[in-house]
Amino acid sequence: MKLLSLAFLVLPGVLSRGLPSPLSNNQQPSPIGIADKVIVSAAAKAPNGEDAQSSNYDIQCNSNNATPLNWDDLWSCWNEIYNRGDALCAANPSGRFCEKGAVKISGTSYFGKNTASTCRAVANGLSAIWEKCRYTDQIGRAIYLGGSNAAYGNGELIVHAQNNWVAVLPSL
Repeated sequence: MKLLSLAFLVLPGVLSRGLPSPLSNNQQPSPIGIADKVIVSAAAKAPNGEDAQSSNYDIQCNSNNATPLNWDDLWSCWNEIYNRGDALCAANPSGRFCEKGAVKISGTSYFGKNTASTCRAVANGLSAIWEKCRYTDQIGRAIYLGGSNAAYGNGELIVHAQNNWVAVLPSL
C-alpha cells in the first residue's frame, strides 16, 4: 500500500467538510477507500527519520474467534476522534475516547502512568488496528476484529478497539 502525505491530501466529503468536492455524490469514495488513504503503517517514518511507532509495542489483534466490530460504529468513532484534531486524548492511566453502538475505543498507558497524544495520533493508531486486524470471510466481506496499537508517534499510549456489548445470558 502506498502511504500518502496527509498534508496534501483532500478527502472529499468526509474529512474535508465544507470544502467543494470535484466528485458527484454517486462518485464519492466508500469509507473503506478513504480509510485506506489515511492508514499509517507501523513501519512509517516520522519527519525526523525516526520510527513513528515506538518499538516497544506491536499491533495486537483479538483472536479470529472474537466477536467482530461493526464497521459503521468503528468508522464513526474514528471520525469523531480524528476530527478532535490536536486536542489531547489522555490516559490517566486509562481513558475512553469513543463509544458508538457496539464499539468502544479506549487507551491505556503502557507504563501505567499518565500519558496523552493528540486525538489525531490516536485515530491514526486506530486505523492501523483495523488495517492489520481484518480478514475476509468466505463470501468476501471484510471482518474487523478488535485489537490494540500505540498511538502514532507515542509508544506509551496504547489504543484499544473492542466490542462494547456484553451478552446477557438468560437465567435458568
